[in-house]
Amino acid sequence: MFSMSYLPSAERLTVVIIKARNLRLQDDGKVDLNPFIKVCITSGSKKVKKKKTSTAHGTNSPTWNEALVFSVHRESLRNISLEVSAYHDNKIGVDEVIGRIRLSQDSEDGLRCQELLRENSTAARWYSLS
Repeated sequence: MFSMSYLPSAERLTVVIIKARNLRLQDDGKVDLNPFIKVCITSGSKKVKKKKTSTAHGTNSPTWNEALVFSVHRESLRNISLEVSAYHDNKIGVDEVIGRIRLSQDSEDGLRCQELLRENSTAARWYSLS
């Protein structure tokens, strides 16, 4: 669950990561994960900015309530994509992807980006990861 808001006067996009539920790794039956969320802003195929939350330890239904703030020019807001990814923090080795969702103008949830431009914020809602 997350929400987005855009403050035109400061050209600031805020993504508030609220919580997740029933996170699972695809290949593994692990019940207790160490999840964190990474938000990437891309323009075309180039990653422009990225930020992540803190790691929640030993849970598959974490609560973060963390705001990730990005500086985004109003003109470029129409051309960016937002990717929200959940990861399991492996203490040893590479972090494992749990799932992700991509929001852009031509995605299924692209309407959310259009609403953001008109209303300056979107209500918090659940998104399904794939």
